[in-house]
Amino acid sequence: MALKWYRKSWQYEGKSGGVCSNIASLYAGLGNIRQAKFWWNKAILELNDGDAALDYAKFLINRENKRDYHKIIELLKFAIKSDYITEISKEEAGQLLKNLEST
Repeated sequence: MALKWYRKSWQYEGKSGGVCSNIASLYAGLGNIRQAKFWWNKAILELNDGDAALDYAKFLINRENKRDYHKIIELLKFAIKSDYITEISKEEAGQLLKNLEST
């Protein structure tokens, strides 16, 4: 039900990285990884959303797939450089990047 309302919000109230990221998180929770990636990428590539990049990176970190390592680093660096990210998220991205690069 929440997914339906987020999609309506996206459609009628305008594009928002936060809405995209919420849609992605809901799809990820439902196990629809393909749609989750689509919505995270939409927020990142079309809207330059740093918070979405951080959310996507954390999702990949939790999957614990070593093949995702370079993508995670790329997402965290994007998040840190983004103008569309909260200060606390920027700090979290920096700490995650530091932890990953030290392992």
